[in-house]
Amino acid sequence: TSDGTFLWDEEGELICNAPGTQEKVKITPDIDGNFIFTWRDKRDDYNGDIYAQKIDVDGEFLWTSEVVVYADTCIQQNPRVTKSSDGGAFIAWEDGRFDYTFKEIFAQKLDTNGNLVWEADGKPICVEPNNQLNPRLVGDSNGGTVISWDDGRVQGHPHEDIYIQHVNNDGSINYPENGELICDAFSEQFSPLIKKNSNDYLFLNWGDNRTGSTGMYIQIINNTGTELLAENGEIIYYGLCGDALDYKLLPNGDSAVLFWIDTRNSSIANQIYMQILNNDGTFGLDVDGQTITTMTGYSQENIDVVYEQGSNIIGLVWEEIRIGDKQIFAQGVDLDGNFIWSDDIGIGVCDETDSQESPRISVKYEDGNYMFYVGWSDNRDWMTGYGIYGQKITSDGELLWGSSGIMIVDNGGDDILNDVVENFYIWHGGDWPVQDIFVKLVNDDGSTAPGWPDEGLLLCGAEGFQEKAKGLIVPEGLLVVWEDRRNGPSDLYGQIVDYDANFLWETDGIPLASAYCDTVNTDQKTADFLYDEDLFMVWEDFRSGVDEDIFMQKYDSDGVELWSENGNEIIIKDSAQTSPCLVKNGEYFIVFWQDHLSASGTDLYAQLLNSDGVQMWNAEGEVICDAIKCQNKPASVPTGDDMAFVIWQDTRSSGKTDIYNIYAQKVEMDFGETDYNIIPSVKIKLKQNFPNPFNPAVAGAGRSPTTTISFDIPNGIQEEFKLKIYNIKGQLVKSFIPETNFVVWDGKNLNGKSVSTGLYFYRLESKNYESKAKKMILLK
Repeated sequence: TSDGTFLWDEEGELICNAPGTQEKVKITPDIDGNFIFTWRDKRDDYNGDIYAQKIDVDGEFLWTSEVVVYADTCIQQNPRVTKSSDGGAFIAWEDGRFDYTFKEIFAQKLDTNGNLVWEADGKPICVEPNNQLNPRLVGDSNGGTVISWDDGRVQGHPHEDIYIQHVNNDGSINYPENGELICDAFSEQFSPLIKKNSNDYLFLNWGDNRTGSTGMYIQIINNTGTELLAENGEIIYYGLCGDALDYKLLPNGDSAVLFWIDTRNSSIANQIYMQILNNDGTFGLDVDGQTITTMTGYSQENIDVVYEQGSNIIGLVWEEIRIGDKQIFAQGVDLDGNFIWSDDIGIGVCDETDSQESPRISVKYEDGNYMFYVGWSDNRDWMTGYGIYGQKITSDGELLWGSSGIMIVDNGGDDILNDVVENFYIWHGGDWPVQDIFVKLVNDDGSTAPGWPDEGLLLCGAEGFQEKAKGLIVPEGLLVVWEDRRNGPSDLYGQIVDYDANFLWETDGIPLASAYCDTVNTDQKTADFLYDEDLFMVWEDFRSGVDEDIFMQKYDSDGVELWSENGNEIIIKDSAQTSPCLVKNGEYFIVFWQDHLSASGTDLYAQLLNSDGVQMWNAEGEVICDAIKCQNKPASVPTGDDMAFVIWQDTRSSGKTDIYNIYAQKVEMDFGETDYNIIPSVKIKLKQNFPNPFNPAVAGAGRSPTTTISFDIPNGIQEEFKLKIYNIKGQLVKSFIPETNFVVWDGKNLNGKSVSTGLYFYRLESKNYESKAKKMILLK
């Protein structure tokens, strides 16, 4: 009743308990206040038959037994029912009697006593090729019905159209055989709903992907069969659908640049989108982002992105299947979203047609220009497996290593590229199930650098499986960190190799995270790390044997742990904490992670630490976002004002299925109130040199032959400071004893000789204090 009182048994009225499964029940009232049910019934046939029953308001069956609407050995499914104006009901369903793969639409009319009015096998409403699905129907005022469905007769899925048919009381039809076309707009139209008003005007509403994301469209048809709205209907509501996946976040001073794979047009193809996140939370580009190419009709996947602040060119690479197999494409864009390397669909870095996968891109400043090094795994020599190939791209988008790229290495197995850092290529390969880590430095023409093996330098050849290597330039050379299973569970190992192919740490690397538990396999993985005078790394750790926790460690240039043995505990709870990321700004670090403490999903938490590993915030971490559903996979970059941007994958707007959006927040790196006795650290501010780059060989026309390095030392520090300049190998090039708050360097070394073009580091040092190092570029 209207006040919630049950009129039938509290457990409900049993409609049918025949053997087998009864499912997908639907209901309609009839004109006499009774109820007619229909369902799919598997008592005699696993493929399903269509049954019906009629019940009055007292729960009494009005038909002596269930009515078999249609039974056959083939598939009958998804029945729908509506009342007839002269008593009884109409039932429509999807029917596979002609083709097990595809379905057609059939219907039947039942009179008030449950007798079949139309032909015993049901009336064929539409029997065109491909699928006709999702029937909906409504009775007219003359004992007939109008049936709608989505129809793939022309192109199949996902290009279905919307059709209807008007069937009279006697089974004759008013529209053409197999239906009247209502909408054949581009892409998919689906799941039509149909209603009528007292004048027999039909209101037809459906989902429509003609613009990529789903919109809701409507058409109105009067009682003479005339469409009253625009051809193919008019839009009622539209909003983005699909997911934002595989995102990358890049710093840009007070703003940040975001890229992601977007499925809003997945009925056509996935595309890469970008957005600029401004310091005040506004956007620099169109709301919801803009694409980095025009629509190609083929999905763009597996992106990698690189940006050197000051270059104004962001380089991207991705996989795309345009001509049969995966191939690697690239695009350069500026901070206004303009295409640089291609006016429309990007450039192919390799014209070979065999599969190309796992693209990576890096940037290096060479001879006054930014050069982009690209790498990928390539199956062109398919009998020997994947090799590593590369391409070099100028800032104007010119390919320097030929139309097919060049082979970096092909060792006769499957070599899978992990990372490209400047002109270092890092991969894992070997004979399964043993996989090793390799690295190779190439010259600017792609040839093997002096002292490096052509087949690559074996960075780690220990037993077991090593993978997911990531690299980072440090003053001593290249730091590489990877997941290592030489001891069974996954540990984190690292190695530094200099520019002459010498290892600075032990052969096969040293363990950076390898805690052990007597009772369980203790995985340490999902590491994020950065270098700032020392190495800082955060990771996901299963040493408890119950849930993942977050740990962090600081290492010196020899890989020695500087904090607690096996790392400092960032967060340990009776729940899983996973997917940590690490960001530093000024003197402080923030660790972000997803926390599984909530029963309804995951939340985003963070912890602030100083350079000694002391936690500044609540011991449980601070909540960044605890909206409904899940907040996952944080990524973060610093801003120019001692703060940090953090983005994450968020499902709060999900319905029946999860929808993955990207949300962002700006976090102040401030410890505020704390129980710890924090001693403020002395801040020595070393400024960026100017101009940078500089050219000692050229003067005039606004060009400077020198560069000025400025700094600030707090009052009260009575020590002698030196400004030291190092080359990329960590060798001392020049040393100054400043008499003012700046020094001027003319590009000459300790012996008064001009140094070569390249990247240099400079740092302010004393007995008890030192600044962090900064980079500068000298070019000729």
